[in-house]
Amino acid sequence: MYQGKRINLIAMGYEHCEFVRELLNNQEIADAEGRTEGLISEQQQINWLKSALNSENQYLIITSRESNAPIGYASLKLKSLIARTFQIALKIHPSYQSKGLGADVVKTLMFICFYKFEAHRLITNIISSNNKSLELFTRKCYWRVEGRELESKYINGRYQDNLCVAILRKEFFQIESDAFYNPIFEDQIVKNQEP
Repeated sequence: MYQGKRINLIAMGYEHCEFVRELLNNQEIADAEGRTEGLISEQQQINWLKSALNSENQYLIITSRESNAPIGYASLKLKSLIARTFQIALKIHPSYQSKGLGADVVKTLMFICFYKFEAHRLITNIISSNNKSLELFTRKCYWRVEGRELESKYINGRYQDNLCVAILRKEFFQIESDAFYNPIFEDQIVKNQEP
């Protein structure tokens, strides 16, 4: 288990299958991330989970530390071993969005990737109309938009751009000032205060 300030990240298991399927079938979430596939059946979800649990990727359930209830899920995927690049993704149930939990999840994932896995670069993809996710990653968690696939998604009758958003390890260490997520920053404060 990984602990954030207000969330925990636990390994996904078969007991979470229906919760994850509910998130994937949520139209608000599907629209926000540009998914156009049909509804996912129980058997499809079980088949996906079997495959996911046998992969090198990490799939994590996000739980509230306050209630211990599942509120979403996240994934960590190794995109390049040589370049030490990971792709992260997360889905939070709409009833738990806009409460500051997303920033805790992203910063906890950043801590895991940069400290535990010694990642050099993290990436994610965000649909250009998904203002909540853009604000979360770029304003609250210091990522930047690196690229844009013009009109590569078709959602609700409109073409949308797909944005590549990223952050480098050195940027995280320089920018993140909360010692809970970045102990190096706390070390720098102590060193700077020494006579």
